[in-house]
Amino acid sequence: MSDRKRSKVSPPPPPGGGEATEPRAADRTLVLIGMRGAGKTHLGTTAARALCRSFFDLDQLYEAKHEPILRTAQTLGWGVFREREVALLEEVLKQHPTGAVIATGGGVVETEAGRAVLREYWPVVQAMKNIEDVEAYLNHDKTRPSLGEAPRDVFERRAPWYYECADFDLLPAPGACTEAEFRAQDMRLLQLLQRAMGLAPPAPLPHEHSFVLTLAAPDALRNVDAVELRVDVLHSLERLEVQRQLAMLRSHCSLPIIFSVRTVACGGEFDGGDDEYVSLMEIGARAGVDWVEVDASREGAAVQEFCAELSVRGVRVVSMHFEKECPDDMSAVARALQECRLKGTASVIKYVCNSSEPGQAVLVQGGGLSAKLATPYVCVCEGAARRTSHVINTFWTPVTHPTLSGESSLCSSDQLLQHRKSIGYLAEKNFFIFGKPTQHSPSPAIHNAGFQTNGTAFRYGVGETDDPLEVLRILKLPTSGGGSVTIPLKESLMTHMDELSPSARAIGSLNTISRRADGTLVADNTDWIGIRVLISKALAARGADSYPELTALVMGGGGTARAACYALRQLGVGSMLVYNRSTDKAENLAREFGGVLCPELHSGVAQLDKLDILISCVPATAGLSPSEAELKRLQPIVLDAAYRPPQTLLLTTAATAGCPTIEGVEMLFEQGCAQCEIWTHRVAPRREIAVSLASFLKDKDFGDLPKLILHAMEAE
Repeated sequence: MSDRKRSKVSPPPPPGGGEATEPRAADRTLVLIGMRGAGKTHLGTTAARALCRSFFDLDQLYEAKHEPILRTAQTLGWGVFREREVALLEEVLKQHPTGAVIATGGGVVETEAGRAVLREYWPVVQAMKNIEDVEAYLNHDKTRPSLGEAPRDVFERRAPWYYECADFDLLPAPGACTEAEFRAQDMRLLQLLQRAMGLAPPAPLPHEHSFVLTLAAPDALRNVDAVELRVDVLHSLERLEVQRQLAMLRSHCSLPIIFSVRTVACGGEFDGGDDEYVSLMEIGARAGVDWVEVDASREGAAVQEFCAELSVRGVRVVSMHFEKECPDDMSAVARALQECRLKGTASVIKYVCNSSEPGQAVLVQGGGLSAKLATPYVCVCEGAARRTSHVINTFWTPVTHPTLSGESSLCSSDQLLQHRKSIGYLAEKNFFIFGKPTQHSPSPAIHNAGFQTNGTAFRYGVGETDDPLEVLRILKLPTSGGGSVTIPLKESLMTHMDELSPSARAIGSLNTISRRADGTLVADNTDWIGIRVLISKALAARGADSYPELTALVMGGGGTARAACYALRQLGVGSMLVYNRSTDKAENLAREFGGVLCPELHSGVAQLDKLDILISCVPATAGLSPSEAELKRLQPIVLDAAYRPPQTLLLTTAATAGCPTIEGVEMLFEQGCAQCEIWTHRVAPRREIAVSLASFLKDKDFGDLPKLILHAMEAE
């Protein structure tokens, strides 16, 4: 394991006091390494902007302090430059131990001194790029100093050093070098950093009726909750090939990835030693996969140490146990499960055995129940009881897809859900839209499409009422699963909830209620999610890259306006104005969310030098809109939360002025998808929901729906 870098994250302070000797993981300065032309400067500025950090390009710092790099190389030699480069890296790390992102030169790993600094530092991320793309870029860019070698030769020499010095690997984008792929790679970097540095929680634990697909194609991912990459069956176990396969999978799939090097002892094909085993699993952990499957029978120090380190990286462990024959009694299954916890590092325990008769599926599942584990577990059979065990196992059941060949004995997730429905194994729940008026609400069209496509036994109907007590009566029924909330109940129901999500608490209103199995009522708000998603897309289309410099105006003073203010703050928009006809409401809202009162709409907008975002959260009948001339001058992105009529006065005026516009029906769609995911614990089927919503609104004489139809045509 000489090529495996140990984590350098400092532990938390000891109980009862004491101080950590090093900065906590989330604050530490990040170092980017990788080949010249791999995009370190671009990725570094992206990370610094998103994390609100300072950015330092080591090459630029060198030239500011000394002279052009090429001049040093020509007059003093590359050796002198490398010495100065390492000294400069140490200096910057000492001056900025926290709150910064550093992009190094590609050759910082060329000397042992440079590698030593990087090996001892955490976190170091390797920015990877396909060598063909690097060659094309460097051959085109004549401004970079020549090393006197072909890029491929340089890459082959440095690749082992990059891997040795890095803690994490940003895998190369498998697609063409397009603007869309650059943006996607930026998002992959941020996701990797948030997971690695503890800024985002680890992957959620599996929920009931969840499924795992092994190495799926993109169109096979519906109703699947995780994707398993079986590394042991790849045609090559060379590191670059495994990274390439993983990068391709991640580019097509946003689901959690289970990285599995299935051993012979667990029914797989890998039969190497512990060092090679850990080195292969390390590839997945460094790339930021969500889960790593570990053979529970591998009890050597190397494997145990690796498992202990994974939690520091935000990666969860699946402990795998395999029996060649099904035991005769449930107690043997229970004991095996209890012994598979890998010293407490396992977040999920997986038990698989060969079976000779269908009834053994019940024995295995009974053993899982009798083990009384606090950890989620998977108990499935191979052989005669395979299908039966897959019907009654509810966590991470292995599935196939009709488009995939070679797994005829596996069911698809749709088939398993139908089997479970037929035997009453799926919980039936009722959801409602609460508020008044709601008779013509499109919410049933949204959620019944989502529920049906996601394979649930849920139903969604209309619960028209303006009485909070009537809502509570319905929610307390055993068959209730929750509901959506609209006016006039968004704020009055808050005090009746048992638990508030952070967003609902901050916004001060709800639009989503979930009823847990124990009867607990949980409030959430997805209006802000809809606003954030749409504004983010519009800003990306404009190429906006510095959100703290943006200015936004929110019109309104109710629950949706509060959600808009919260969304803007979550985006990091720097300046926010609030206008409402009730000055007191606007003033309170501005004060609460760190904004500024806009006392008069037309004169207030006329005084602005810039306005990047305008969000209207007032009824369409209010007829509020800045003048066409002001909108034409300022060119803000305009979102109107009102969806009837589809083209409000504000949207019509903004479109005439040439502003990008976002219709209320788009926000309705996005917040509905977010609700669907809360209730089903599964990715919302956007295509089916959009088609259903478009059909409903067209039947209601809503008119043309070009933007919503576009949503329906997008791949999920």
